[in-house]
Amino acid sequence: MRVVAIAVALIVPPVGWAQQAVNHDAVAARNVLKPRVLLRAQSHGEGWGFSRNQAMVMSQEFQDLCPDVRVSTNVYEADYTVELNHIEHGLVPENQMQVANKDGDLISKVSQWGTIKGGVKKACAAILADWARR
Repeated sequence: MRVVAIAVALIVPPVGWAQQAVNHDAVAARNVLKPRVLLRAQSHGEGWGFSRNQAMVMSQEFQDLCPDVRVSTNVYEADYTVELNHIEHGLVPENQMQVANKDGDLISKVSQWGTIKGGVKKACAAILADWARR
């Protein structure tokens, strides 16, 4: 009985470590397959409250609506750049977005009235479609 306990004690930890290594590699592989997206944003309008950076809003929307991409702040590592031109027209804002690949080629233009969310959905779809073709 004592021999069995020693054998189990010697075999179980390495098996557990191997499983952890496999899980870690699977997570790392999934992250590698996700494109990195750099977000840039500017706001335009009249008044003191309209000059703000909407990149934080876009970042949250991408994380919520587009889990198959990674938001990056590293311009050199980004696979795509999404630029937002947020224009206040009174009560309803206009959100113009352009999506470019790592080479700087424009792959999509989006114009969306209202919230940034709709534009992010369209930009996400354009990024994932282009990424799938690579």
